[in-house]
Amino acid sequence: MNTKTILKHFPQYIPQLIFMLLFLSFIFLRFYQLPLRANLGWDQADSAWAARGIIIDNPWRLEGVPIKGNAGMFMGPLYYYLIAPFYFFSNLDMIASPIFASTISVVSFIAFYYITKKLFGLKLALVATAIYTFSLPVISSDRLQAAFTLIPIMSYVVFYFLYKFITGYEKYIVYLAAIIGFGFHIHFTSLFYLLIVILTLPFFPRNRKSLVYILIALSVFFLFISPMIYSISVTQGSGSNGIVNYLQASYHGVHLQRFLQLTHDGLISFEIILQFTILRYLSLFILPLFIFVFYFTDTKKTLKERLLFIYLMILFFLIPWVAFSTYTGELTDYYFSHSRYLAIIAIAFLLMSVYRRKDVLSKLFTFSLLVFFVGYNIYLFFQITPGNYFSIKQSVEDAINSHQKVKFKDRDPFYYTYYISTHDGKR
Repeated sequence: MNTKTILKHFPQYIPQLIFMLLFLSFIFLRFYQLPLRANLGWDQADSAWAARGIIIDNPWRLEGVPIKGNAGMFMGPLYYYLIAPFYFFSNLDMIASPIFASTISVVSFIAFYYITKKLFGLKLALVATAIYTFSLPVISSDRLQAAFTLIPIMSYVVFYFLYKFITGYEKYIVYLAAIIGFGFHIHFTSLFYLLIVILTLPFFPRNRKSLVYILIALSVFFLFISPMIYSISVTQGSGSNGIVNYLQASYHGVHLQRFLQLTHDGLISFEIILQFTILRYLSLFILPLFIFVFYFTDTKKTLKERLLFIYLMILFFLIPWVAFSTYTGELTDYYFSHSRYLAIIAIAFLLMSVYRRKDVLSKLFTFSLLVFFVGYNIYLFFQITPGNYFSIKQSVEDAINSHQKVKFKDRDPFYYTYYISTHDGKR
């Protein structure tokens, strides 16, 4: 093939080249200095003990990630089974924690790109994936091993499967049931998915085929949550009592003032992606602006599809916002992370809407923003200080060499590292 032929066909391969560059950048940003930057804490030690229990003591367990430690509530055990092989191959060392997190992030990357491409096409998928790849808050979340870090990508998958089902693709209800069922092994906010599904019932396809798939989906869902049901039954309902008591103690009713107070939290996904404090109030306008532009410009979707998409998107922002406005407990940003990847596609969609304008200034403005975003986040990435993995390893080594006895401390990464170094055949 001569040079002229290569140049002639080169433009059609540009999207593939951009995707490969994004993927390679993603791998670098998620695995660079992995042990040095690894941070270990309560959640990581909890998973480490659970993985060790599966590998060393008993491969069968019913209880998973604690919902609230003081209420005796647990999710299903699948998350622990996912992480156990990483601890097996690392000989129980907690380096398995960041390796697991970064490996799962690669799966999330592929899922995010695939879904966005299906929903909006190749070009917008590349822009959204670029934001996903280089956003420092997303990078930090992807490198942290904790069950709650799976909420954003899991929610995006739930959104896609539910959207496909209510727009007439009946088989997606089975996939939806599986991912929601899996969610009950990850985090208690998976209850929001059930509320969202209930609020979309009027739009369910009404035919015999969908009924068959719904029955299959219910079977799949109950199969996923069966460990939790069995666990509650063998403990004579103590877990369910804990849940009921906790919810009663944490509920203070619906109040408009409290709802308005949580406006920042309800829309925090936009602020996390935008990052700059000066742009904080801009997050209030992005969702309504996206809805307006999307409704009038995305002509590839039918009117019904656009309206259902908008309705679903509002639910994914609104349900956690309303639910937590009735909650008296402590709130953290990941409680509202169900909408994080929807925020990314909303921002990407608006950027592409500006870029598609015919004037050169609009294209230059959009391109400059993306370049600045990527450059700024890469700069911040290289400013990140080391984590505590190596310091914990060194402290344990010093304690062992000085024959110091370390007292048990629940879900403490230092004690876990000390224990596996002295009790599991290493010393």
